[in-house]
Amino acid sequence: MKVKINRLEFELPQNCNLLQALEIYEVKTKIFAIAVNEKFIPKSHYSQTIINPFDTIDIIVPMQGG
Repeated sequence: MKVKINRLEFELPQNCNLLQALEIYEVKTKIFAIAVNEKFIPKSHYSQTIINPFDTIDIIVPMQGG
């Protein structure tokens, strides 16, 4: 199924949960926040959050600067 991850189209298997999607997308940082369709998802709910076709997943990573 097609979804958007950080504005790029990505193919995921059907019935994929958010935790699986992050593993497939190969997220390498442990410090981030996730929003699915603009709704933030707590880390404790990643494995229970089912991704649907055409969902939008945003991975937000903190940036340092000044």
